[in-house]
This record gives sequence, C-alpha cells and structure tokens, in this order.
Amino acid sequence: MKRSLNLIPNPVLRRQAIGRLLRLWTVALLSAGSLAGLLVLVEWARGLAALDDLKRLDERYAPLVTLVKQREEFKEEIELLRAREQTTLRLATDQHSLSALAAITLAAAAAPNEVYLEEIDYQASAPQQGGRPEGRPVVRLTGASVDSLAVARFAERLRTGGGLASVSVESTAPLPGSDPSHRRFQIVCQM
Repeated sequence: MKRSLNLIPNPVLRRQAIGRLLRLWTVALLSAGSLAGLLVLVEWARGLAALDDLKRLDERYAPLVTLVKQREEFKEEIELLRAREQTTLRLATDQHSLSALAAITLAAAAAPNEVYLEEIDYQASAPQQGGRPEGRPVVRLTGASVDSLAVARFAERLRTGGGLASVSVESTAPLPGSDPSHRRFQIVCQM
C-alpha cells in the first residue's frame, strides 16, 4: 500500500516526462551522430590510403602504359609500311608493264609501213601467298605485216628494245584476201 500523496499537478508531471524523454533522445542522437562521424572519418582515412596506393601503382606502371602506346604506334607504322610495300609492288608491276608497252610501241613505230598491230592482250600473272607474282606476265601481240621478213625484224626489235624477257613468234599465216606475201602473225612476249 502506498502512503504518499502526489501533489504535483499533471501538467508539471507531463513536462517532466517530456524533458526526460528529450534528454534520452538527445543523448541517443548525439551518440549516433558521434558514431556516424567516427565511421565517416575512418572511411575517409581509408579512402585517402587507397588513393595514395593508387598513385603509387600509377607511378609504378607508367612505363608500361608508355610501352603499350609505343606498341600501338609501331603497329600502325608496320601497317603503313605494309600498305606502302603492296603499293610499291603493284606499281613496280605496272611500271614493268608500261615499259613493255613502250618497247612494243617503239618497235612498231620503227617500221611504220611494215607491221600493223591489231590486238595487244596482256595477261597478268596470278599472285602467290606472299603477294609476289607466281609467273611472269605475258603479252600476246596479234597483227599483220607486209611479209615474213617484217615479222622477223619486228620480233628482233622487241628483243633488243628492252623491257621484255623473252620474245617468240608463235605463228605466221598468209593474210586472207590479200597479197600472198602479207602475213598475219602472233608474237608472245614474256616480261
């Protein structure tokens, strides 16, 4: 049984309870805030340590980055050189073809009224795996001449004119519907 009488009015009791509750929550919030602040400081310190480690690793691996960049530059340079080599090989073949055409033209021009070229058939050689030609290109000349001696002189001018590795008269035949001395010929030239 209770023998004391509480004479404190209810509003004062309520204020005292609210004050105790506010103190309790203030202590709890300050403790939680202090703990959160401490965790933030610890994580910040760990982040700074990780940043220092990252800087050291970047300094350590900087030469590797330079080597990788140089490797890429060398790759690009090698590709450029390969493209130039292919172009040079193609131009060398084309230049050889042009010099052969020049030799044919000069040989035909040396005998203006003896030899008439009707067809020049150029057969390029098939490329091998390395990009170099498998065989030599071949030029077949078909035309007409005033006689067999003119064909022989034309073939000799082709041989001595340069630009052609070999020249052979493949066939001569009488030119149909013409003087019996006129000849149709076919000459094969190898570059």
